[in-house]
Amino acid sequence: MGIKIEVLPHNPLYALQFSHLKFWLQHELRGVPVLAIEHIGSTAIPGLAAKPIIDIDVVVRAEHVPAAVDALRDSCYWSHKGECGIPGRHSFRPGRIRPVHNLYVCVDGCLGLRSHLAVKRVLLGDGEMKTRYGEVKMELAKVEWLWYEQYNEAKNGIIEEIMTKGGISEEERGELIRGKDALSLDGCLDG
Repeated sequence: MGIKIEVLPHNPLYALQFSHLKFWLQHELRGVPVLAIEHIGSTAIPGLAAKPIIDIDVVVRAEHVPAAVDALRDSCYWSHKGECGIPGRHSFRPGRIRPVHNLYVCVDGCLGLRSHLAVKRVLLGDGEMKTRYGEVKMELAKVEWLWYEQYNEAKNGIIEEIMTKGGISEEERGELIRGKDALSLDGCLDG
């Protein structure tokens, strides 16, 4: 029996859920110079179908990464998984705190952050691309996958197109793909 990926029409409550998580993060990161807490991923795009998982980038300068990692790890709400193949982007697994979310501490200007923001910018500004991406995700959600990462791999074509439009170079896209391959090898992916 395969894995079904839950992709739902956009829920306006995603913005409220992000606000709730942002509040928690601001509390846990008090004393850490945070530059921004960004709502990224499909739930940040009104009208786009999405897995009901909030994606968040906490942006800090490189010298503040250790303090941010320690604060989140010490909070008992998140466990640190490391960079997971993408330099400058530290992944965390959420514990007891809800809603379900993916959390990253990103060095300001790192490729992981730039790619997240580029995809968001393109999807917010290009209705046709947003529609196409939503259609791809809804079609892929009908498939039973052997493992979770197959779903993500099946989206690579349109994601690369979106990143290209967002100014992420071919070399940078290759670096991200190599990082995703490392994710599979070091246990950073769920599923």
